Amino acid sequence: MKLLIEHNGGLGDAIIDTAFIKKLKEKHPEYEIDLFTYFDNAEIFYSASYLKTVIPAPKNYNHINISEQLKNTYDKHIVITGLLGWAFFTKQKTLFQQRSELYNIDASPDDMELLLDNDILPNDIFNDFDTVVVFSAPRNEATLSGKTIHKEIWEQIFKTYSDIAFLQIGSKDYDIEFDKQDNVVDLMDQISIRQALSTIPLASFVIGCDNFLNHASRVFKKRGLFLWGANDPKQYGWEQNINLYNKKHCSPCLTSHKDHTCC
Repeated sequence: MKLLIEHNGGLGDAIIDTAFIKKLKEKHPEYEIDLFTYFDNAEIFYSASYLKTVIPAPKNYNHINISEQLKNTYDKHIVITGLLGWAFFTKQKTLFQQRSELYNIDASPDDMELLLDNDILPNDIFNDFDTVVVFSAPRNEATLSGKTIHKEIWEQIFKTYSDIAFLQIGSKDYDIEFDKQDNVVDLMDQISIRQALSTIPLASFVIGCDNFLNHASRVFKKRGLFLWGANDPKQYGWEQNINLYNKKHCSPCLTSHKDHTCC
């Protein structure tokens, strides 16, 4: 059985789905599973033993232009998305429970994995700092616009805890850029995704919102502080972390449209 999983979710979804795709292969060892996904996501799957091939694609890919080697090749095709709508329609359940229903596979959060291989930063890279906090600061976008912390709040955190070194991971394509500050180190777009993820177990702590850092913290069992407002940490968060929920009147409100803009 040749199976193609077309994964259109974000990096956080991909991190969660390492558990379910791995368990899918265990349940169906006869499957030859290929993964078609965005370049960013592909990087964390390259060494996965449960996949035969990882096929990276740009975010603006068009099915018409896919390789002839992929066309009409597979016995089965599954499309996986971020599925923001479930948070609006279903009775309250966790994101992990929702993904289990999507794949029709049982898995545990402990089944999630991040295979970094040798593409990691040296263990002593932060030795010059007494306390290191890794953070991710996504901007507001047309969708996922509830997954942000205002720039002013970040600036207040940096100023209040001036004795802490804050290391920013992510990409300038999606994340807030800050003015140069003595205690903020900008690693965005300067290291690979695997190297960025490798900073998490080396950090003293992590700070973020509902994005990939939230789920990666669970993989590495690195405790963090996560700020919530547009969605509920009981659905998306992890109990190991400190989850501060400033519930908005419109929560959940993960997308913007002509009648509503997430604050």
